[in-house]
Amino acid sequence: MSDSYNQSSIKFLPYGFMHIEDDLNFANSFNFKFVSNDSIKNSYGGYLHTIKPRITSEHATDIQVRDEFKRIEDELHGNIDKGNPSYLHFVTAAVAREFLSKYLPAAIVSDTSFPLNGKKVAEWIKTHGFPNYPLIGLSATPLKLVDPELRDWFAESNARYFTKGSCKEEDVIGQVTFNTDINRRKYGSSDRPKMIEIPDELIIMPR
Repeated sequence: MSDSYNQSSIKFLPYGFMHIEDDLNFANSFNFKFVSNDSIKNSYGGYLHTIKPRITSEHATDIQVRDEFKRIEDELHGNIDKGNPSYLHFVTAAVAREFLSKYLPAAIVSDTSFPLNGKKVAEWIKTHGFPNYPLIGLSATPLKLVDPELRDWFAESNARYFTKGSCKEEDVIGQVTFNTDINRRKYGSSDRPKMIEIPDELIIMPR
C-alpha cells in the first residue's frame, strides 16, 4: 500500500482540508464549527463537504484499508467534479497514510498524542517527501511531552501546535487559512477545486 509510494503521483488539493482525530465527539464538534466559519468559507470558496471515516480501528486488514481509501477517493473526486471543497476526516493512521501516498491537502490539522495515529502520520509526512510541510498539531498532550523529533518540527517553519482546552478556536482557524495560502503558493492553486500534480523537485526524500 503506502510502501509503494511514488513521488511523481502526488496530487496537491488546493481546496482539500484534512483532519486526523480519533476522538469522534471532538472531531464532530470541530467539524461543525470549522465548516461554518466565514474565514474558512472565504478561503475554500464555500461550504466544505465532509467525507467521514468508516474505519475507526487500526486493526483493519489491508483489503479493508484499500477499500476505504477507494471510497474516500471516489467521494473526493465527486466533490471536485461538482466544484465543492472537501473536509477529509481520518481516524486511523493506515488509511491516512494510504491517502497521503497520492494526495497532499492544502492544510492538515492532526492529533499528535503518542501512541495515537496523528503522530504516526506526522512522521510519515516528514519521511516521505514533505519535511517542511506546515502541519498543525491539535492535541490534549502539551507540546513539551510530544516526541522530541516531532516537537522540533513544530518549532520550525510555519508548523504550529495547539493544545486542546487552552487554545482559542480562532487561532486554529487563522493558522489553517494562513497555511492554506502558503501551500497554494508553493504547490499551485486554481479558482475552483481541482488536483494539481506536485513536481518532483518539490518532494524532498530523506537521504
